[in-house]
Amino acid sequence: MRQLYLITFASGKQKGSISERHKELLGLLNTQYEVNLVNIRNVDQIPGDALKLIFITGRYVEQEIVMHYEELPHPLFLLTDGYNNSLSAVMEIKAWANSQSIKCTILYSEDERILGEIDTIYRVYTALCRMKGKKIGVIGTPANWLISSSVNYLLAQRRWGVEYTDIPIDELVAEFGSTPDDAVGEMAAEIAGRARMCIEATPDDLLRDMRVYKALRTVIDRYGLSALTINNNKMIDDIGASTCVALSLLNDEGIPACGESDLQSVFTSLAVKELTGEMAFMGNVSAIDTRANAVVLSYCSVGTDFVGGDYTIRSHYESGESVAIEGHMPSGCRVTMVKCGGESLDEYFVASGVTLDNDYKELRCRTQIKVGLDTPVSYFIDNSIGNHHLLVKGDHEELVKAFFEYSASRKRNISWQDYEI
Repeated sequence: MRQLYLITFASGKQKGSISERHKELLGLLNTQYEVNLVNIRNVDQIPGDALKLIFITGRYVEQEIVMHYEELPHPLFLLTDGYNNSLSAVMEIKAWANSQSIKCTILYSEDERILGEIDTIYRVYTALCRMKGKKIGVIGTPANWLISSSVNYLLAQRRWGVEYTDIPIDELVAEFGSTPDDAVGEMAAEIAGRARMCIEATPDDLLRDMRVYKALRTVIDRYGLSALTINNNKMIDDIGASTCVALSLLNDEGIPACGESDLQSVFTSLAVKELTGEMAFMGNVSAIDTRANAVVLSYCSVGTDFVGGDYTIRSHYESGESVAIEGHMPSGCRVTMVKCGGESLDEYFVASGVTLDNDYKELRCRTQIKVGLDTPVSYFIDNSIGNHHLLVKGDHEELVKAFFEYSASRKRNISWQDYEI
């Protein structure tokens, strides 16, 4: 069972045990968690990756919170059931926190809805813990058109705990050169056999892209990577292989993998995976339909699992060479669009939506997914965090919002009041 630690503050004026006075709340929490009550004097004994809330059980503890502020987990989550004037106490503490610009949230228990609030905090906190120490491989320098997608590696590590690792593209090219066709032939045949059809790409093109996949697997194991992004256009120039199938297969295996060495998008993809368990699709914003309040994301690679195994093998759109994956996404699927940006990865956008019927256009990248959004699409023209955005299956808007706000990131958005169709 999941562990929950409550750092408990109680006044000496209260009668009876904490467990007895607050048995309704603690009984409710015990249905979902193994609850541990901890005195502030023993807070250093709590496991570092455990979720810790501050349990206020009555009045006259306000000064004690101020005295022990530095020892408490941040941001502050103040849990109360209102008994013994505890709601009065947390309101006073919250007002003090606001005056000091300290992020503080009151968790007030009226009924079982408190379990949903704590579950969100638990999922956010555990995702952040899992991200610490994750290595993101950057193979080749970012594409030169990504002029607003840079990341300061040091600031990103301080904020999120992730480590970007630069890997020379020549290292991957060398691995590609040492991988024979017969090492990937069976897998290439299996991928081709599952496709709707193969159009422009040749069997030799597919074998070359599969050799890139094998080479990437070697590099991933060598560096202990949890995610990667690669300058796929440089690979086309150097060896005539697009990496589109390789990126698709890595995402199928649960390894976030993006093209163009996009530092912000690969982080977003990793964060989404750790938070929701879902893999994301990175796409270009290729069209905006203001009447339908919809956008089209397109790219030449998508995880085959993301589109339910429904895909066509094509050529890479911009070069007309090598291989691409044209995924076919059904309409009516609830999805979430998300992007984290800024040099220290401290800004974000998130919106829920639904996939719509989509006419494929030859003058766009091969996979094309049209999404009707619940947020004004004028964001993409007036306030967008770059071009690439990520799409994940399911409605995770509130969870994603909680994740980024926990880390004091700033939301970019546009209100409906500012939006005209």
